[in-house]
Amino acid sequence: MTALSLVYPVQNFINTVGIGFGVGINAVIAFYLGAGDNRKADQVATQGLVLAVIHGVVMTFCCIAMMPAFLGMFTSSETVIELGVRYSVVAFAFTLIIIVGVTFEKIFQAVGNMKTTMISLMCGCITNIVLDSVLIFGYGLFSAMGIKGAALAEILRNARKEQLKNRMQYGELYHKNYYREVKDKNRVYYEFYHLDGTENVPEDYKKISFVCLRPDGSLELPSTLGIVCRKIAQKLNGFEGFHFHQLRHTYTSNRLANGAAPKDVQELLGHSDVSTTMNVYAHSTRKAKRESARLLDKVAGND
Repeated sequence: MTALSLVYPVQNFINTVGIGFGVGINAVIAFYLGAGDNRKADQVATQGLVLAVIHGVVMTFCCIAMMPAFLGMFTSSETVIELGVRYSVVAFAFTLIIIVGVTFEKIFQAVGNMKTTMISLMCGCITNIVLDSVLIFGYGLFSAMGIKGAALAEILRNARKEQLKNRMQYGELYHKNYYREVKDKNRVYYEFYHLDGTENVPEDYKKISFVCLRPDGSLELPSTLGIVCRKIAQKLNGFEGFHFHQLRHTYTSNRLANGAAPKDVQELLGHSDVSTTMNVYAHSTRKAKRESARLLDKVAGND
């Protein structure tokens, strides 16, 4: 609970930023709709969503990178810091979904569609209540995940709430996702499709659910993040050549430089063995060793 309480202010900050942008977009859309200028209102909604995506990516990077140092300001317990980082990595990885979800909620409110936001919020809360107990303590096919389970339950709740809002908004034009098994000689592969409610679904199509969806229900492809990162690199000074994978490198380098155990970092990254982690991030461990040597010189009176 101590780790969660220390991470919560940053979570609250993320929500506050999302709500702040959403309220601003809400006010401007309502202004133009009141003036009868629907074209301007559409432009504001589009620009607001683009800015929400950009801020979501930037805040994901900043919040994950700062957490080890932030937690270290309030506690000296390595256990609390480790638990806090584990929780925040899972929770903050979906900052983009949270901010975009809040933005859509405010857009719906601006056009007077309060029923959609109310129903989606209720469904999200119920989903969170159920998933919290299942993912934290484990049940049936789900193994106990502890603090990671709490973060994952919150992420899935927000995703489910957002999907329900969009489904009600799009109606029969909302897409559902399917896959089809294809056998070709000695290999089997799967093809992916998305169809809206007006299209006939072939018998060999099997429905599949995803967490990260576009507003119309179709799968959000990884290439979207690449496009957003290229936009950031073009428009923000100091971000030339920026790509999403750099967030992984920054997070890992900061953890190793601040004394995290290489074995723990290897497990978080999903590397097959610790030597892979050390080969890629050797510069971070060298920096940590130099800092340790300087501290030892200071204690010995040689500095």
